[in-house]
Order: sequence, then C-alpha cells, then structure tokens
Amino acid sequence: MGAVGLAVDIGGYNALVHLGGHGWLAEQPLIAKTVSLIAGTTVAYVGNRFWTYRDRPRGRVAREYTLYLALSGVALGIALGCLAISRYVLGLTSPLADNVAANGVGLALGSLFRFVTYRRYVFPPSRRTDAVTGGTNRRCRRQEADGDASRSRRDRVVRGLPQLRSRAAAPRHVADLRN
Repeated sequence: MGAVGLAVDIGGYNALVHLGGHGWLAEQPLIAKTVSLIAGTTVAYVGNRFWTYRDRPRGRVAREYTLYLALSGVALGIALGCLAISRYVLGLTSPLADNVAANGVGLALGSLFRFVTYRRYVFPPSRRTDAVTGGTNRRCRRQEADGDASRSRRDRVVRGLPQLRSRAAAPRHVADLRN
C-alpha cells in the first residue's frame, strides 16, 4: 500500500509544482508537498488498515487515523526539511533537485520513521500473540478455524512433556520388569 500512497504523493507534488512548466503551487513547494503528502497518507492509511494490517485488532478509527496523521506529520517534517534545505539553503529549484530532496532523501528517511512507528503504535500486534510461538493473531485464528491447534509449537511442546516424562521413567519400568 505504500507504493500507492507514494504514487499519490510524488504525482501530486509534481502536478502541483511542475505541471505544464509552472504548476499551481510552483512558488510554494512546501505547501504543495504538504498537500500531496496528506493525500498520499490518507490513501496509504486506508490501504494499511483494510489490507496490510487487516489481521491486527482494530481500534477506534478516529484514534487510529489521528495517530497515523500525527506520526505522518513528523515524517512530513523530515521531507519538508530536506526540501527546504535544497530549495532555500542550496538554491536548487529544478524538478530533479526537488524530487531528489523531497521524494528521495526526505521520503526515505520519513518512510523508515513511519514503518517503525506505524507497526508499533498505530497497528500494534494482537495481545493474543503467543510468546512461545511468536505466532500472529492471523495464525491463531487460522488454527482455530481449522480445528487443528496441533500446528502450534506450544501445543507440540506441551503434548511432548508427558512423553518426555514417560521416557525418563522407562528405565525404572524396565528395572521393575526384570525384578
């Protein structure tokens, strides 16, 4: 889903700033980047919520989306910082320079930040994740649906414990039979 959000972000930015040689927001690239990133973030949120992280427990949509936008705001700050340095400190105003600064360096750093924070705070793993198996909620549901919990490592270990005890006790039983 990130690729679709990325396409909306980059395409929107370039349309607003560079379309036809002089876009609607050619003189305001930071505002254009803000608009394009919010649009891309919204598309990515919908895709992540209903496709990428569909197996994660759902919180209240308003809380989730607000947290998603807040963390995206930090990522936006990273991209805007890179674009501002390129435009106003280095004086680079070409479409290539804008895209390298905002959609290359800024997006890479912002994406790394978003990846880590979205997984942890916006779409956290289920509390039902089994510490022994490291299984996900989706795996637990699949096992319940199949009616076959024997696939879980924990169940194999638990079922194996009595066997280990009986194996450990085997020499005593053999000794009892000999006497």
